[in-house]
Amino acid sequence: MQGSRATVVLTYPQPLPQGAVYYKFGRTADNAQQHWYPFSGARISGNTVTLTLEDGGAGDDDLTQNSVIHDPGGVALLAPLPPGPASATAIPTLQNWALWLLSLLAILVVWPWWRGPKARSASSPG
Repeated sequence: MQGSRATVVLTYPQPLPQGAVYYKFGRTADNAQQHWYPFSGARISGNTVTLTLEDGGAGDDDLTQNSVIHDPGGVALLAPLPPGPASATAIPTLQNWALWLLSLLAILVVWPWWRGPKARSASSPG
């Protein structure tokens, strides 16, 4: 029935790890672009995930009350961040004058090929 709710229970062979989250892929009321997002209508307990989906609402990718619920999603476990420095490390780059010098050198190297075959043969010794 249009606009109705459905409860889906997913049962896995083993208990899901601590910190597991059910993610959905699709549109949401606040973002019309398809994207991954943690689904608040999922309850994880042991080896089961209980989803509460609403036609045209939370959990329905097409956001349309049409008696069809599109439900792409799955359980995810986010990897912890590796230990490291608390702040970002700057990557060394060239100064502006060095970039200009390298650009000029690159132009001088490829200049004969840009001018065409006549210029290459005229500048070749022989």
